[in-house]
Amino acid sequence: MLLTINYTMKTQTILLSAADAAINGALILMDTPLKHTIHYWNNTTDTITWDCEIPQAGNYLIKLNYSLNNDLPGGLIQISVGNEAIEYETPTTDSWLHFDEFEAGQINIKQAGPVRVELKGLKLPVADETAFPDIHTVSPILN
Repeated sequence: MLLTINYTMKTQTILLSAADAAINGALILMDTPLKHTIHYWNNTTDTITWDCEIPQAGNYLIKLNYSLNNDLPGGLIQISVGNEAIEYETPTTDSWLHFDEFEAGQINIKQAGPVRVELKGLKLPVADETAFPDIHTVSPILN
């Protein structure tokens, strides 16, 4: 089923929320005091996906709204939009309850239409002592 996304024409931003994601693996959707967030991401076999409609082709800046505790350095993450992918590491945000925005990079989407957006953890620095960030939103923004 294709997700009806929140698309803002003025900023040409697609907002993909944790509440609308398909979570695969041991991940869970939780409510923090302010947000729906995907928690307990500490396994490279877990994925977070959204099936959505890209309104037009072009270069998209990928932003994440996330949290990552200071004492748990994050690992290497891949975000893919259709067949295009980038890899990034997210900096810590002081605590699990402090959310920041992070620019993961640019992805060139070659055509408008239905597409799968997927987050996948590739590598944790130290097994059982690190975690991937808690995810609130992913936002592809047309440049």
